[in-house]
Amino acid sequence: GSTITLFEHEVTSGFGWTDADLVALDRINRTQGIEILRPIIRNAKREFQATQHVGVFRFRDRIMFPIVDQRGHVIGFGGRVIGEGEPKYLNSPETPLFSKSGLLYGLDLAKDTLTKTRTAVVMEGYTDVIIAHQCGFKNAVAVLGTALGERHIRLLRRFADRIVLLLDGDEAGRKRTDEILELFIAEQVD
Repeated sequence: GSTITLFEHEVTSGFGWTDADLVALDRINRTQGIEILRPIIRNAKREFQATQHVGVFRFRDRIMFPIVDQRGHVIGFGGRVIGEGEPKYLNSPETPLFSKSGLLYGLDLAKDTLTKTRTAVVMEGYTDVIIAHQCGFKNAVAVLGTALGERHIRLLRRFADRIVLLLDGDEAGRKRTDEILELFIAEQVD
């Protein structure tokens, strides 16, 4: 609905899907002329060409999410597997511009609300953030497949005084919560 439209308009690359060989995505783009898919396809083709010699396409069979910096510039991509497969989330490789330890998904859309409410809600995944925004929690952001760290906290503190963790209730989520709470105490986070 309207949240997906917001994410598509705010994030100029929108969302996409990649199959194992990019044929379906490329066919959709050629026949439908869907402008928002062009940057995703360009990046996916580069990734495919770079990995073709080993016969594996990095983002195969995934919903693609552009990763955007605070200013709204696409600096990487994340893919979420549908159905079976590991890892569940896969991001672009680390570069000087794309460093998971210093980025939060949805921060570009959440920063105004963070500044107004002075509260950040940190979640685990892209889809968690999209659903939270759809339900009116416009201060939701997500880590990019890494635990919330010192750089994330410093970044969030520029916009918010209070950080609320909303992680999965599985064993991994509980373990992460314990680790992050120790960091919150060390960093004196509310």
